[in-house]
Amino acid sequence: MTVTKADVVAQFKKLRQKYYVARGYMISNVPDETSEKVFAHCAWNETYNRYASEHVKIRSLTATVPLLGHPFKMQFERPLVQDHHLEFEDYFGFGGIAKGLM
Repeated sequence: MTVTKADVVAQFKKLRQKYYVARGYMISNVPDETSEKVFAHCAWNETYNRYASEHVKIRSLTATVPLLGHPFKMQFERPLVQDHHLEFEDYFGFGGIAKGLM
C-alpha cells in the first residue's frame, strides 16, 4: 500500500480538527493510569500558568520526544488541584460547571 501526499494531508487535517486550539497547541488528554506509567521517572514542576488559572498552580513537564527522526520539545501539563473557574476548566477540557458558557 502506497501512502500519498494527499493521504498524509488528509490525516493531518483530521488530527488538527480534533486537537488544535487557537493557542496553537495540539491538545490531548492522557489517562491517569497511562500518565503514571509513562511519566513515573519524571520530575513535574509546580508552576503558574495564567492561561490555565489565576488562582492555583499546575504541574508542568517539558520533554524531548523523537518523532520522524527529529527531536521535538513537548510540554505536558496536568492539574495539581481542582479549580472551578471557566478558564481552568476550558484549558484542561473538563467542561464542568462552566460548560456551555463560552
